Amino acid sequence: LKLHLSVGARYPKALSDLESKAIRMVNSTNTVTDTGSTTKVAAAKAAVSSLPYHRILGYIEYHHLHWCLLDTQFLCFENSELNHAEKPPPPPILALICLVGLELSGCFLVDHCSLPSSTKSVSRKPPSHHTHRSQTLPLDLVAEQLSATPELLHWYLTQIFLHKPEVYVKFPNTAVPPRAVTDLHRTHLELHIKYAVDTADKKRKLSDIPSFDDADAETPLLAFLKAALPHGGTRPDDIRRMLEVCREGQTNSTSQGIGEVRHPHLFARELAYVIEHCGSDKKEDARMILQLYLEGAKSLPLAVGYAQRNKTYSAMLWDSLITYCLDPKPQAARSRARGKRKGPIDKKEDGSLFGALLEASARSGADLAHLVSKIPKGMQIEGLRPRLIAAISDYKIKVQMHEAAVRVLNKDKIDLIRELSHKSRRGVRIVFDEHGVYSSKRTDSAIDSNSSAGPAPGLASAKKSKIEASSLMEEKGQRLYVHPERTGVIRSKALAIR
Repeated sequence: LKLHLSVGARYPKALSDLESKAIRMVNSTNTVTDTGSTTKVAAAKAAVSSLPYHRILGYIEYHHLHWCLLDTQFLCFENSELNHAEKPPPPPILALICLVGLELSGCFLVDHCSLPSSTKSVSRKPPSHHTHRSQTLPLDLVAEQLSATPELLHWYLTQIFLHKPEVYVKFPNTAVPPRAVTDLHRTHLELHIKYAVDTADKKRKLSDIPSFDDADAETPLLAFLKAALPHGGTRPDDIRRMLEVCREGQTNSTSQGIGEVRHPHLFARELAYVIEHCGSDKKEDARMILQLYLEGAKSLPLAVGYAQRNKTYSAMLWDSLITYCLDPKPQAARSRARGKRKGPIDKKEDGSLFGALLEASARSGADLAHLVSKIPKGMQIEGLRPRLIAAISDYKIKVQMHEAAVRVLNKDKIDLIRELSHKSRRGVRIVFDEHGVYSSKRTDSAIDSNSSAGPAPGLASAKKSKIEASSLMEEKGQRLYVHPERTGVIRSKALAIR
């Protein structure tokens, strides 16, 4: 294993190619349409035939040699000719990636990844007995070996985030994640910002309404923020500052103030998410989020959805949204407010944007009557009638679906109440006499005849009768219990036993 890994460690050209390929793989990841492990396994099988060293992974798994990959001095040879005299030996994980490629090594590292280890030191000697950690690769130790190559570290953390989130962002057994994981969250955030690429929002027009799948698509950074922000690895204020500095085009985050935005499309959705979920909920923040969706992300569905979600400033946001769609150019809006607007308004262009607003509002279930009343006189909106007819048809279908769901719920509720009433009428009447003897009859005449019968039994039989009566009452109570969430009725502890 040491000789094979040393072969992979002596290919610097292959390492540079792997770094660029890793960044392409991360930026091309779609968190909505990703098929998970199926796509990962298929890609790995396709890469097996082209790599001659794929059997190394089988050697490691069969002989339990995972501890060798965790030893940073594993590739240090006693022979001076094989050693790197001018630099330390390469990490075994890095040599393994260069040897077998990104696809196979990604599957191997994800499958054997585990929670961070409690200690940083790893013994070079194999364990005497196979413990539960003998076949695992702790997350923090692998990340420490890949820290010298940020591109591969970014790729590795993204693979763990997508295919094994229970050790990175989802912790079912603890409310507080380990300190090593939160430190990796900060490092991963910086790598996301450093190696992010331009999205399609830069070339998109505001009047273009994307499909439902494209509207729900998330960038890798946005998906990471949604999962990592609740764990507190990075403060939201720091994230906001870093994103704003990148949008300004600066190279460091030590500027005095936020100036003019040079790249309005860059990190627009991510910044809007951070401000919306971790901001101070002020009017200025609401206006900024709407501006990010309109001028940065260039998405009317996102802007309309935010105006619908924000109940505090909904009226103000709708007025701003309508004003922007009537006059989309900010400088033109400011000139009109100052009375310095020159030249006629292009009604056809403004009408197309307002028509797109009507279509996006119909998707989110907004009040179309209010929007139609805001259409200025003389504005030409192409396809206004078909859009309104389609919006009304969609609204009728949604109303019918809602009414059908209500009818099904009411029918289930009535059926459960009838079942409860039917079982309550099957209760058995329990009567005790002065000697502790009980009789269980369904008619009063049978109870009277039974109570006037022969002599009373002794004390032992009386205790036995009481125990049997208690067990019978408990059994009847369990049979009559119906879950309150299914019936919708008030829970009652009465067992309907007369």
